[in-house]
Amino acid sequence: MKRFHSYRIIALLALVLPLLIAAGFNYDSYRPHSIHRVIKEQQHLQGGDFNIVASDFKYRVAVQYLGEHRPIRPHVHELIRMWAKAVRPGPDVPAAFKREIHVTEADREYWLPIQEVLRPDLEKECRSACAADLYVMWIGSAKGDWVFIVNDFQVQE
Repeated sequence: MKRFHSYRIIALLALVLPLLIAAGFNYDSYRPHSIHRVIKEQQHLQGGDFNIVASDFKYRVAVQYLGEHRPIRPHVHELIRMWAKAVRPGPDVPAAFKREIHVTEADREYWLPIQEVLRPDLEKECRSACAADLYVMWIGSAKGDWVFIVNDFQVQE
């Protein structure tokens, strides 16, 4: 009986897994918010050199992309590595983030780590400063810097 049950589970996974993969990025799981409000609301959680957030704090934030990027700062990359090890096990997560993009939100400046695969498309669609919605996750703080990783974007027209 157990053998039959195992085959049914494998058959079900074979049918469902392609549908889950095809579903792609879940934009609806990112709620509209602002980086500044997240920092204000979660200020009580910051302390020490590194703070890792284990929950999925996903936000859609409206920013002005300034067209600038730089190599990711070492302490930010270290937080991504620690977060990936604790929350999203897998060796590829830290390697996906090599650069940070420069954005403003309500006259406040932020440098946000962006997945390397997204950066060329962002630069192509937004040649200089432009408005964009970023789909970010707040993963914690590193040496006083709040870290929001960019998982996708939509340029506002």
